[in-house]
Amino acid sequence: LFDIVSTLGSLAVLAMFIAACCEDPTEENALTAALPLEEVEVHDTTILASGSMSFKQFIPMNGKLNLVGTSDGYTALLPLAFFSAAFPVRDTVLVESATLTLKAVSWSGDSTAPFGFTVHRILRNWDQTSITWDSVQSAFYDPVNVYGTYEAGAAPDTHNVVVDLDTALVRAWLQPSTDTTTTKFGLILIPTATTNIVRGFESFESSPDSVLPRLKIIATNVAGTTRDTSFFNLGVDTFVGNIENLNTDPGLVYAQAGVVYRSTLLFDVSCVPQGAIINKAEMQLVLDPGTTGLTRFTADTVVSPHVILSATDNTVFEVDRPSAFGRRKEGTSNVFAFSVPQAVQYW
Repeated sequence: LFDIVSTLGSLAVLAMFIAACCEDPTEENALTAALPLEEVEVHDTTILASGSMSFKQFIPMNGKLNLVGTSDGYTALLPLAFFSAAFPVRDTVLVESATLTLKAVSWSGDSTAPFGFTVHRILRNWDQTSITWDSVQSAFYDPVNVYGTYEAGAAPDTHNVVVDLDTALVRAWLQPSTDTTTTKFGLILIPTATTNIVRGFESFESSPDSVLPRLKIIATNVAGTTRDTSFFNLGVDTFVGNIENLNTDPGLVYAQAGVVYRSTLLFDVSCVPQGAIINKAEMQLVLDPGTTGLTRFTADTVVSPHVILSATDNTVFEVDRPSAFGRRKEGTSNVFAFSVPQAVQYW
């Protein structure tokens, strides 16, 4: 299985077979005195992929940046929650105002398009390490009541997004109970219908503290004689996303992060004799730039191959091999190379 961050085609794998040795041969440790060894055959061959398939798979994102918005059929939602244990119990205070501040640092789509979202209350417990798009489709949040709204036009790449939150909701976070009407499960940001851009925001895992999601609460006592301002910047967050029918061209294999499209490749290595030692195997994939969506915020396009371990389930595969991550081949603009001798040896 090859999990790639962009759209790829034109598949090939190169394999070379030689005897393995734990150290360089010398006259003292050579198997025979004469080199090359007489009963060892070395082969260099090219094997084309005999099959491929692309499919969508929802996985938890939980990265450093969180996305929200819509663009070119892609939709991203952003759930977040401030740690409820950090909220003081102040069941008699009046919340005068509450604002949520997020740091926008990237975008994809139309940079001049309007951007907006509505804030909704999450209704149940959730885990940022396991939540996916299909997790939020049923009874996850209240789709009817809106607890905050943000609308803006074109904006700089990096800027603060400040949203006024419903004070009654925030006041509930200061109550001691967590019943069905006073929940502290957090908020989810849903893009508005006019949005045509996806923006990336710093998460609770970012640094420094000045870029973390921040909640500001201004509250007074019942008599109105004492005012207090509190800030909170610890919590959990992630994003979930979806795009339908990305893999429309049967001549390409697809891979995408955010909404995860993955592709499987099949290589017939029956021409390699059993017992052969794989000294080098390089897979090459050629990028199709016309169907590849990368933004100028993409620092690198890491490509990750995995060996499928099940004959019936292509989502069961080995863990990452860092040495196999693909990069653009030196001297080329669109060829990605992967070192996969372990995969070929496994086959």
